[in-house]
Amino acid sequence: MSYVPAEFIKLLEPLSLGMDAKLGYSGDARYVLFYYDPWSDAVAWDDGRSHGFGLNGRREFMETIAPLTERYQVHLGSSITMASHVLLLDRLKHEAFFAEREQAEPFLAEHRQFMAEE
Repeated sequence: MSYVPAEFIKLLEPLSLGMDAKLGYSGDARYVLFYYDPWSDAVAWDDGRSHGFGLNGRREFMETIAPLTERYQVHLGSSITMASHVLLLDRLKHEAFFAEREQAEPFLAEHRQFMAEE
């Protein structure tokens, strides 16, 4: 059984189904994190097993996710700064969270092993 730590901030606003694909993710992991990467100037994703860039996800990120960052006072990165937070999607429960990057990455690494056993 997996759980999301209490420190993670659950988004009250529902994100559209398929947001992971809209942001450029096409894998099958339950948990995926997203942030904006200044080096590639693109949306980056990580599912604990692999990582990549959603080169076509920039528009969705800017129109849907970026406005929420102000409301929740988190920073998911920009063209000139690294992210201090990430967007974490639970693809099984269709839930979304903001989390500090330093907390989200170990969570993802731990659940990568859990998902491989399922």
